[in-house]
Amino acid sequence: MLRIVKIAHVRCVFSALLTALLAVMVACAETQDEDTLVNYSKTARLNYERGMEDFEDEDCSDARKLFEHVQNRFPYSRYAALAQLRLADCDYVQDKYSEAAVSYKHFVKTHPAHPEVHYAAFRTGLSYYRMIPHDWFIMPPSWERDQSATRDAVRSFKLFLRNYPSSEHIKWAQDLLAGCERALARHEIYAAEFYRNQGELEAAAGRLHAAMQRYPDSSLAPEALYLLGLTYLELQWYTSARSTFKELVNKYPESHQSSRARVYLETFMGHNTQSLQRGSDG
Repeated sequence: MLRIVKIAHVRCVFSALLTALLAVMVACAETQDEDTLVNYSKTARLNYERGMEDFEDEDCSDARKLFEHVQNRFPYSRYAALAQLRLADCDYVQDKYSEAAVSYKHFVKTHPAHPEVHYAAFRTGLSYYRMIPHDWFIMPPSWERDQSATRDAVRSFKLFLRNYPSSEHIKWAQDLLAGCERALARHEIYAAEFYRNQGELEAAAGRLHAAMQRYPDSSLAPEALYLLGLTYLELQWYTSARSTFKELVNKYPESHQSSRARVYLETFMGHNTQSLQRGSDG
């Protein structure tokens, strides 16, 4: 009986020692995990900060290597997302605007709740804006050239303005958007004038009508409306011409195109009813 009690006592002591040992091991493991996590985060931060130093010194070559290192080696740290954004910045400052636009858009898609997502959305539009053709004395005027980048910029700025109305970049985006829409309106007017010179008046009217539908707030609206009214008049679509000239006079009474439109409207007033109702206006 005494032997059984001793065995039981030994077993209890062994069990207690084993439990204590396991507790120590777990505590050590937890401490080690915490140390590893701290070192992981610290190393990610240090590499990111070194990259920022190079970036601010305009050394994008070395900065890019460090940002890529942070992205690849520390994907679960908060610095990975920041490094992704800075890589897009590197593309931008190196005039790689197409690559920058793609990278900024990817950041917006993959980090929709990130504090810097509004910045990435704005820079998407800004990257497209930098790709817009600009006037240069040996090149055709900018409005005669491809406007794909301008349209991409307009879409991006509108999306930014809708999704991030409290961003610090709102005013800048609004100004750039207005400039882009003016450029597109100018392009449509240029195309309409080309068609008019070719005698393709219906095609010209179509381009001008589309311009007014798409860019009603453009500063070129009075010019587009006047040319549209004139084109309708030449097509003998008198009802459409009259309504277009009236719209011009009502919306832009101070424009010089408005004074010309009044002359046509006064002419219409004395026009016989049969002529005014001629055809079906296309």
